[in-house]
Amino acid sequence: MSDEVDAVCRVVLEKAYQTSPQTDWQPQTIVDYAGQRLALSTMRAQLEEQVSRTTPALWRAPYRWATTGKWTKLQRADAFVLREAILSALAEYRKVVLPDTIKAAYVSPPWSEDIGVWLRAVTVEVWHEVGCSEWLDSTAQEEFEIQERDFASRYPYV
Repeated sequence: MSDEVDAVCRVVLEKAYQTSPQTDWQPQTIVDYAGQRLALSTMRAQLEEQVSRTTPALWRAPYRWATTGKWTKLQRADAFVLREAILSALAEYRKVVLPDTIKAAYVSPPWSEDIGVWLRAVTVEVWHEVGCSEWLDSTAQEEFEIQERDFASRYPYV
């Protein structure tokens, strides 16, 4: 892709993120309060199960926004995954320099169906194929490290 096309993609993704439905919900591991520590794989499985609760509305949302300018009403898990998917896609375009002409030429949706298909492909589809696994791994690792630090602080002599 040319630099100009990449710049347009970046602007579209930034606007999508800014206008997308927000939620304070976040998948969390279920901690065993009986003092038992969870395995990293268990934590990952718990997070994966929560993220997998998304509905078909998630898959329609980017396309609908691009073609109508309106976001589909989403459940909390869907809104969380959508925002993570947009951020993941945006990471690919962060290094692209945005000329003032591109920013000034930005027109809010509705756009063509082709742009709707592209937006769904680079956000939700790619996130489910690649980004979700990376997110699960890093989030589970972070939760596991928190658990281990907490355990070590409670039981320093174990």
